[in-house]
This record gives sequence, structure tokens and C-alpha cells, in this order.
Amino acid sequence: MTSLEIFTKAREILSDPNNWTKHAFARTKDGEPLWDGSAKGACKWCLTGVLDAVVGKEQGTESREWRILRNITCGPPTIFNDACEHADVLEVLDKAIAQEKADDAA
Repeated sequence: MTSLEIFTKAREILSDPNNWTKHAFARTKDGEPLWDGSAKGACKWCLTGVLDAVVGKEQGTESREWRILRNITCGPPTIFNDACEHADVLEVLDKAIAQEKADDAA
């Protein structure tokens, strides 16, 4: 998957506020925190946890997508996620998608 595809799918998933969470990479339907966004049973994700879910494995802080989000959020995207509102997360993903589209066009 390309970064554009990953961000687009992540945006699609998190477009529903019921699929977004704070203070954990993911959560079960019962609200239990999961520390791997790709974990079985996850149904809500944070900004970085959703990337794991899309890719199907934990990506970690060295992935290209994590670095892009870090540049957009001016710091760790996990901290940004926990300090912001749902609309802010979608705005970050929109910026990441726009950046990837611009890079593809160049």
C-alpha cells in the first residue's frame, strides 16, 4: 500500500467519530485499551493506531506515515491526538492526503 492509500483509508475509518479514541492506540467495543492498533477486536483507533489497523501490523515511529504525521502535527502524533478534537484529527489526515497527492503529481 502507498502512503496515500493508507492515509485515505485511515481518513475513511476515522470519518465516523465513533471510530476515534484518545489515550490508547485502539479500543475494544467495551472500551478496553489496546496498545496495538492492528490488534484483533479493535473498533476505535487514535490517529496513529488507525495506521496500524489499515496496514495490518504495528508500524512504529519509524514508518514513513508516522514521520509525515509528526511533521504535520509538529510533534508526536499520539500526543496531538490526545490533546485535540475529532475534527483536528481529520484535518491532519486531509493535510497528509493532500501532501501525498502533491508529491505524486511532482
